[in-house]
Amino acid sequence: MASGCCSSSNRHRDSNWDKDAEAFLNDVLKSLKTREAVEVGTKAVEYFRGIDYMKHINEHKSEILKRHECLCLRVGIDLNGEAVAIASALGQLLVQSGLIAKTDHAPLPNLDQSQIPAHLRDNSKWPRRVKIARDQTFTPDGFYAINYEAQNAYSLALLGGTIAVVLIFCMFPIWPFGAKIATWYLTVVLLTILLFCVVIRLVLFVGLWFCGRDFWFLPNLFDEDAGVIESFQPLYSYKQRDDDWLMVAVRAFAAVLTAASFYKLSETHSLSDVTEAGVGAFIDILEWGHTKLGGNSTEVTTNANLDAFLSPEERLARHWEICVKHCEFQDTEEFMEFCVNDCNCLNEMWQSRCWRACEYDVRDELKANVKLCKEGRHSSQLNPPPTAENNASPDKGDEQEMAEQEMAEQEMAEQEMAEQEMAPVNNIDMGNNEL
Repeated sequence: MASGCCSSSNRHRDSNWDKDAEAFLNDVLKSLKTREAVEVGTKAVEYFRGIDYMKHINEHKSEILKRHECLCLRVGIDLNGEAVAIASALGQLLVQSGLIAKTDHAPLPNLDQSQIPAHLRDNSKWPRRVKIARDQTFTPDGFYAINYEAQNAYSLALLGGTIAVVLIFCMFPIWPFGAKIATWYLTVVLLTILLFCVVIRLVLFVGLWFCGRDFWFLPNLFDEDAGVIESFQPLYSYKQRDDDWLMVAVRAFAAVLTAASFYKLSETHSLSDVTEAGVGAFIDILEWGHTKLGGNSTEVTTNANLDAFLSPEERLARHWEICVKHCEFQDTEEFMEFCVNDCNCLNEMWQSRCWRACEYDVRDELKANVKLCKEGRHSSQLNPPPTAENNASPDKGDEQEMAEQEMAEQEMAEQEMAEQEMAPVNNIDMGNNEL
């Protein structure tokens, strides 16, 4: 069996591309960690470390020899030899075949790496800038750039899947409504979790920075070179700062300024206000997407058309009527009778979040009343919602009375203007009589 395999491989030795070596490299790259770097004078390349390659061969020696026995015999490798010797021989074969090229770390000259953030530094462990090495002898301490792109079934499947996903998202407008809403909710939830992690990272860093420590929760979260799993590893990083007296004074001043800002902010806002604002904003975003994607579009259009023919007072009264029905009241009169002057009822209504179906003008008034209740105001100081009776148009008798009152006021104004015009003439006559 080995001789037949070797004869098949000998036919490939005359060609420029070693198929057996390519198959071996494809097998190894499935388990090797790779990174991207800029090769000096050319373009971005993908590379792996020799030490990782040696470790992989050492851990999977028997499996590799079984799958690539023909290649090992053709090169003259002792199958019973040490793993280090086998790995070095196969690595040198890859270099000679042109599948990989040995590179060296090539940092930018005259650049102080200590002034660059830790996750962006060009270190010797995983360099960001490399150059082709003069000595192409395979060694464990080298970095090896991959000179070809494997065309295996996995790559083709990944390419096909990527094209399919792009086409599917291009057809988003014709998706079923349920799929649209599910995608929107999932997107908002993931972005909210990411924003929460960002805020937690910033709060922890600033709080410990005041104390002279550099602490990062998920330090590789925004590292563009890290993979999906690597972005969440390690969980945190901690380092003691070595600052001079000027930097210590800056940190102390910043801490005092931050504490004073939070103290002044706490006089007008509580933690519950911030929580309610965040939850309300989250719900508003979900509802906004629900409306934009087509949910209740007929109802929204109808409401907008009706509002266009109403005065501001009538529009607000109508919005209150719709809102209280969502909160299990029959109409606005029942709400005014049992709830509008009862702070306990208003607080229960606010906590039940039935107001999410209300218009924004109603939400603002309801929130203002709840805030007045929290401040201990008397129920008489609350703002009652308008009703249809308050906004009803006056009858004919009222209109006639108002017209008569306007005419009387107009006659009185004309008499006053006539008296003012006659006043200078009377003054002249009185002066002539005195003379």
